[in-house]
Amino acid sequence: MAARSVLNIHSVFLKLAAMIVLSILTTVAVITFVSARGFDTVIASSVDSKALTETRMLAGPIAGAVRFGKLDTLGDQIETFLADSNGAAVAVDIFNAEMTSILHSGDAPPAAAFDLARRAMEERTLLQDKAAMLTAQPLYFGQDQALVGVVVTSWSIAPLQAMTREILNRALLVAGLVSIVAVSLAAFAIHRLAARPLKAAQQDIARLQAKDFAFEPDGAGRRDEFGRLAHAIDALRHALQEGEINNRQSAFKSAALEKTSVALMILDENFNITQISGQLADLFDKHHDGLKKLRPVFDRHKIVGMNIDDIHPQGEMRSRMRNMGESSIGSVAKLDDSRISIVARAVFDEDGNIPGYIVEWEDVTPIWRKEALINTIDDIQMMAEFNMEGVCTVMNARFGECVGATDPATQGLTRLLAPMVAETGRSVDAIVQDLKEGRPLVGHLRIAGAADDRIVDGSLSCIRDKDGTGLSFLLLGSDITEQERALDVAREEREAAEIEKTEVVEALGVGLRTLSDGDLTAKIAKPFPGRYEQLRSDFNLTAEKLAVALRGIAENAENIRNESGDITNTADSLSRRTESTAATLEQTAAALDELTNALKSAAEGAAQADTVVKGAHRKAEASGEVVIQTVSAMDAIAQSSDQITSIIRVIDDIAFQTNLLALNAGVEAARAGDAGRGFAVVASEVRALAQRSSEAAREINGLIADSGGQVKKGVELVGQTGEALQDIVASVTEIAGLVSEIAASAQSQSLSLEEINASVNKLDQSTQQNAARLEETTAASEALRNDAVSLVQTLSHFRTGAGPDGERDKRPARPQPSAPAAPIAAVTPMAAAGGGRSMPAAPSLSGDAAKWVDF
Repeated sequence: MAARSVLNIHSVFLKLAAMIVLSILTTVAVITFVSARGFDTVIASSVDSKALTETRMLAGPIAGAVRFGKLDTLGDQIETFLADSNGAAVAVDIFNAEMTSILHSGDAPPAAAFDLARRAMEERTLLQDKAAMLTAQPLYFGQDQALVGVVVTSWSIAPLQAMTREILNRALLVAGLVSIVAVSLAAFAIHRLAARPLKAAQQDIARLQAKDFAFEPDGAGRRDEFGRLAHAIDALRHALQEGEINNRQSAFKSAALEKTSVALMILDENFNITQISGQLADLFDKHHDGLKKLRPVFDRHKIVGMNIDDIHPQGEMRSRMRNMGESSIGSVAKLDDSRISIVARAVFDEDGNIPGYIVEWEDVTPIWRKEALINTIDDIQMMAEFNMEGVCTVMNARFGECVGATDPATQGLTRLLAPMVAETGRSVDAIVQDLKEGRPLVGHLRIAGAADDRIVDGSLSCIRDKDGTGLSFLLLGSDITEQERALDVAREEREAAEIEKTEVVEALGVGLRTLSDGDLTAKIAKPFPGRYEQLRSDFNLTAEKLAVALRGIAENAENIRNESGDITNTADSLSRRTESTAATLEQTAAALDELTNALKSAAEGAAQADTVVKGAHRKAEASGEVVIQTVSAMDAIAQSSDQITSIIRVIDDIAFQTNLLALNAGVEAARAGDAGRGFAVVASEVRALAQRSSEAAREINGLIADSGGQVKKGVELVGQTGEALQDIVASVTEIAGLVSEIAASAQSQSLSLEEINASVNKLDQSTQQNAARLEETTAASEALRNDAVSLVQTLSHFRTGAGPDGERDKRPARPQPSAPAAPIAAVTPMAAAGGGRSMPAAPSLSGDAAKWVDF
């Protein structure tokens, strides 16, 4: 026992000793901690102050070295500074005015050193970062105190902290020795004064715990606290001795209450709960949340000792229980989705007094649910129960309606299962044997009804006890006879509809395949059933309209092909005629060039004649030969004038023919529609050029006529001069004037012919451009015709039900192509007759003049 007490770490002696030691250690630790914190604060404050002073003092001596870049001197000064700080200064960084590091000494600088240096440079003042233990001092040099850089010193309190830690460790060692001596003395006193009496009391209590009540407590004669403790242990010994006797009597009652299957609660005469059964504890656990909502003071683990009103869901149970007498009172409590039945009864003793009450709790929710379920099944389904002999003992109204009976005794399994026997070929005994062996009939059951067989969706099973012995047979189900009949009718209708749908789909498939093969005359002749007839009509109508549409497209494509062929032919003919006209204009331009040269020669001859006439004024006697030459020149001028007149007539005819060609081209372009719109514009331009050429020809004709008259007049004068040579001298002056006029007229004719030549050249260029446009028109017409031919070939794949003759009869009449333009020689009299424009009769000429007329 002594050894056990020494080893017991939970003894009061050890606890008191531990508290003393803990108190001493706590005191020493607090003093040490406070001292260390105080030392650290003093050290940090001292180092901060020293950093400000030492950095400021360092800045002065090193400013000059920084200014002039004396790094050797600067390094010695920094090393001396670090050595004199006794380990407090750990690093020095020096930056020049451009914030470039020029010297670093000591430990690696923290990241904040550069930022602090930059701020000191910007603010031009001493800055200190106490968290990083950095100090930055700008460096000034010279009388003007120029800023030459910044010095950053890094400090540490570690050396001073190490010194203080050593002093504290020595103090702790001395305190520890003193504490050991004090704890030893205290432990001895506690053991003598407290540990022994407590150990004796512990032994007494252990005997009481072992239900040994035959002893006297040790220390009862003492007058201190341990003496009073001994008296208390003795009183406890007597009370426990009496309680042990009562506990043995109530143990049996408590065990019986705990093992009961009923949820019971025992109350004393004051309606306080003294005991609950295990079933009631389980019920409280199950409905703890619901009871908590109704009675917030409810606590499952503190039920014993509470009053009935504190836990009853409806409260006020005491007043009802006082007046209930020998009867019982009951109520039903609503706890969420559950219903709890509570019944209370009083307990009477031998004297008729009420020492307590019994309260029975029961969760009636499953019972009510089963009753509701049975009632619901009885309302919506048929139910019949048969005994093991097959006689109906219980049935509901729905079963009676199904089989047409009101008395259960008239129904038996033999009659009920007769249709099933006929359907399956099995006997009633075989079916009943399956039921007894636990193989129920489930699904659609055919049973005998009042007038005919009925179909029931349900089950027929055997109800057995725990030993497997059959008690009765139960039929449960719904009469679905009418639904099954309706399903049979619907199934037949659906099969008929499927057959009709298959026929329609096959007919449509044949028709669509015929259409895809190009036969647009395909028709579905066989009528479709009922609602599908409209589908057949729509298909036939669609095929017919598609055939009509494709026939129209084919006819239009054929017309387009024919019309484009006509346009191509007409454009080709017009192109050839335009090329011919261009060649004629080119020859005309060449002839006009020759005529221009001739007129220039005539102008030069007139100038020479003028010179001769002026000389004849001085040599009149020798003018006979000159007069003869003048007559010859005049004859040549007369012939040239006649030729010019013929050329002008030819140009006028060319302009008229070009105008007529342009008119015909405009008509053809109008017939071509949009395809000939560009050609119509070209034709209008050609007509405008032709009209301008005609007007120019008329003006030239007038000038030539005047020139011819003057030439004739000169010829007459020269003839008279030859006949009367003696009058030449007198008329020389007049002749000179006439010759000058002839020269001017010849010059004017030369200029007019140059203008005509330019106009003809322009007309030639326009005609050539017209020829190029006509070639493009021909190519476009050919392309249109090829597209039309391709469209006709594509449509020929389809059979539309109309033969080639029918197509030609229905095709609109195609306009006949216009006759090609007549040759120039033939068109000229027609134009003269139709246009009402008179042309002067050409004189009979020979030689070159006749050739121009033929041209």
